[in-house]
Amino acid sequence: MLKRVSLILFATGLSACGSSSGTGPFGRPDIKPPAFSATAGNLAIAGGGGIRFSNRIDPKGGNLYDAEVLPGTPAPVPAPTSGSARMTGPFALRHVTDLRLTDKTYSGKVKNVSGTITLNADFGAGTLRGAGDGLTVDGRLKGDTLSGTASYGGVRGKLDGFAGATNAIGIFEGKAPDSSIAGGFVVAE
Repeated sequence: MLKRVSLILFATGLSACGSSSGTGPFGRPDIKPPAFSATAGNLAIAGGGGIRFSNRIDPKGGNLYDAEVLPGTPAPVPAPTSGSARMTGPFALRHVTDLRLTDKTYSGKVKNVSGTITLNADFGAGTLRGAGDGLTVDGRLKGDTLSGTASYGGVRGKLDGFAGATNAIGIFEGKAPDSSIAGGFVVAE
């Protein structure tokens, strides 16, 4: 089984990453709807960057999944050390279920899922938590770095990303015995 999580951030000058909503490097109006192909999906930000993820079944290789923050994704506005923020936006993921190996061939079902999630940041406690449309996020903030877990459909995955005062970008992936998830979210105040 191949598993890869990439976290790449190429922050350009924040003055060059204007937001149509005026809330930092990007706001809710800048977040494009999820897009899916036969094997992958993405969430893009109008000014550049976003996330990309893949979760598929290879008949010989098994369940292959990964998620990454794309180059050109704007850095978040630095988070304060106290206070709170409520951030909302889309999430998208690919969910593999009924994964099995029969006669040296892997099979299963793949479903594209998207929805809306609301996350509550408590900067003093260093948390980013919330849920929406079946996805639950339990994140930890340290500076602008986001870590923790994301859960969907009985699968709990590792969460990585970035979060700031007004927006957050997270990617996640995880596997259970016969299912897996790979995806992410882009949220803003």
